[in-house]
Amino acid sequence: MKYDDMELKIDYDEIPHSPFNYEAMREAIAESEQQEYAAALKEEHDILSPRHTPTYLIETSGKTTILEIIHEKVVELTNRRRTLPDSFKKKIEYFSYKHHWVYLDFIKYQLKTKIAGIDAELDRLSGIYSALTQTKENPNKLTDTQIQQAREYPTWELFSDRLIRSGRNFKARCPFHQERTPSFVFYSNGSYHCFGACGAHGNNAIDYLMRLEKLTFPEAVRRLQ
Repeated sequence: MKYDDMELKIDYDEIPHSPFNYEAMREAIAESEQQEYAAALKEEHDILSPRHTPTYLIETSGKTTILEIIHEKVVELTNRRRTLPDSFKKKIEYFSYKHHWVYLDFIKYQLKTKIAGIDAELDRLSGIYSALTQTKENPNKLTDTQIQQAREYPTWELFSDRLIRSGRNFKARCPFHQERTPSFVFYSNGSYHCFGACGAHGNNAIDYLMRLEKLTFPEAVRRLQ
């Protein structure tokens, strides 16, 4: 079996011929681990950086464009992962043939590290894809049906004092200010108006509860279910 030394670009004079040169192996692995650590820090920075978040990407490039880029990148990385062992094949065969076990172990370590890096990038892209395509349901979100039901709730039924029938409407003393003579009107469509001092006005039972009990819109809607 013959190997092309120039193609491999390896200076064999620099390769220790002892199969037990663990010091060289430790130094080589230490250098590789430092490079790997630096690459991991950069990747972490890229992930955490606001300019790389899914929200920013959507705002600047559009959701469809980002999904297309992710798809292309996944195809590229998948092909690279599949062909990566072949790119190391000649080196592995050569060091096996020469019985340079230390460098053989290191080459295998490099291959394993590169594959792990590709897998990590594929996982990261998968996470971004999921974040862009999956919509998490908010259990506290109000539905259109709930809001419509609350708007149609008879506002006068929320009044705890005496009501006076006036045609299709109801008159009462205003719940928002002190008065002796009823000046407050609940209309049959759910709206209300004070013709007295405060001039309170609202379109439905939601408005009434929000003003009467200082509730937020969602709180008022839920109270009216």
